[in-house]
Amino acid sequence: MVRIKRGNVARKRRKKILQLAKGYRGAHSRLFRIANQQVMKALRYSYIGRKQKKRFFRKLWITRINLASRASLPKVSFDELCKKTYDNKSLPRLSYSLLINSLKMNKITLNRKMLAQLAILDPSTFSTLSEIAFHYPKGIPKIEYTITNESELCDYFQICEYDEKEETTKS
Repeated sequence: MVRIKRGNVARKRRKKILQLAKGYRGAHSRLFRIANQQVMKALRYSYIGRKQKKRFFRKLWITRINLASRASLPKVSFDELCKKTYDNKSLPRLSYSLLINSLKMNKITLNRKMLAQLAILDPSTFSTLSEIAFHYPKGIPKIEYTITNESELCDYFQICEYDEKEETTKS
């Protein structure tokens, strides 16, 4: 039987690990066994870090949206002011949870990242969204439209009447 030498394979594996350990201090970058342990640890931490980054940014976006929604006072209509008595401190404000819930009810599908960007870069658009959320917490009411004849159907869908003469000329 032929003797198998695995010098090349072993060297390649060790070199790969030592290459990953470049920049580590002392023996952590020079000795294979210690470098291997450090590389394994680093890879574990990098995996965990990628998950933590997602958590951190979601938390940051929620904080920004909450701050912006509480800061942007929706314009209260005169009727609403007449129904309830407000002093200056207890004007109605919109919390984060109410904002998100009413945006979902109104079928406005913006993720938290985009809402946070709007809150920072375009406050007027964000205040418009918060006004919609404040005035229509259960969704914008649907307008029912009853169609009685065919012409109203055409008007509703903005289509013109079907011409039978064109059908006969084609065939």
